[in-house]
Amino acid sequence: MRKGTVKEAGAIAGAIANRIGKLIAKGNSVLLKDLGTRSSTKELWSRVNETRKTTTVHVPPSGITAETINNHYAAISNDPLYMYH
Repeated sequence: MRKGTVKEAGAIAGAIANRIGKLIAKGNSVLLKDLGTRSSTKELWSRVNETRKTTTVHVPPSGITAETINNHYAAISNDPLYMYH
């Protein structure tokens, strides 16, 4: 591997994971915001199940596909100057 590309890839993956986590938390907080300490567990699990049964079509970010991510990681994990001794 080229020097520095592992750190760069880790930073990119971490940034993507962080953004996904924030979007999930934001979506969940909207559905759970009016539940308080006096809410029943039945109501809580009803809301949790609502979050899992979504019919919303998720649109991936423009220009980012599974193929572009795979190509990126393939490019940074390959060292064309490596020679096996």
